[in-house]
Parts: sequence; C-alpha cells; structure tokens
Amino acid sequence: MRALIGLACVVLACPESAQAAPTLDAPVECTLQSTRLSFGTLSQQRPSRMQGEGEVIVACQNLSQDVRTVDIAVGFSSMGAHTAVLQSNHDALAVDFFQDAQSAQRWGDGSNGGRTLQISVRLAPGEHRLLRLPVHALLQNRRDAKAGLYLVDVPVQITAVPR
Repeated sequence: MRALIGLACVVLACPESAQAAPTLDAPVECTLQSTRLSFGTLSQQRPSRMQGEGEVIVACQNLSQDVRTVDIAVGFSSMGAHTAVLQSNHDALAVDFFQDAQSAQRWGDGSNGGRTLQISVRLAPGEHRLLRLPVHALLQNRRDAKAGLYLVDVPVQITAVPR
C-alpha cells in the first residue's frame, strides 16, 4: 500500500514591504519578496523527516548620494511547537525552518527558541542589491498522513534600520 501525500509547499510572504526609517536626506529602502519552498511528492517510502530548501529575497536600495549601512533582521513567526503547520483539506504536517543546513539554528522571531537572522549591508550611493537568504526546513512526514496538497502562508517579518 502506498500513500501519496502530494506536494508539500510553503509560501513565504510578507504582506507589506519594510522600509528603513527616513532620514533628513534620501533613505535606504528594503523590501521582502515572496518565495516558495517545496518538498516534492511525499510517500510512505520517504523518510519521516524530509529536508527542504528555499530562499527569502530581500531587495535593498540606497536612495542617497552617500554610502549607507542598513541593519536588517528577518524572522519567522512561530506557530506553537513548530515554525509552521502545513494544511490540506484533511490533514496537517509540521515543518520547522532553520538558518543552517545542519538544522542547528532554528529560524524564528526571537521567541520559542528561534532567532531572527541579522545582517548589516553597506550600500554605495544609488546601489540596489538583492540579498538571497537561504531557508532550510525539516518536514515531519507522517506515514499515516492523508493524500492531498499541503500549503501554508508563513508571515515573515523584516526590519531595516539605517545607521
């Protein structure tokens, strides 16, 4: 007997773009772009913990004629014990996001054991840069999960502060 679970997919989304606080002159603007993370087709023969990989893309632009540095924090809101729960019409699967491929550093929002990813970016005058931030995930593939398409929208928080 082979139970096909279907395509498990996570959509990482930010409802609004984050913008660095404006200064007296032109600011640095940073926006978060939605992205996808897919685990492919799951079945009973697949391991109970499946790895997935994707990315979050942050686009920053220095609107100033001066060199600017911006501190960026990106976090995932936790949904209980796991980062997220993928839902289908008939079942649910837990998934956790990590900042590293070894699944040692849980990616979160600063609570529940997960922390935000924090980076500083130095931008030349007028520079536009895309930051590709890897997202590693572990999906709890239950052998009794029902067939279906499993999806979840995951809120991603971004804070950009010029210095």
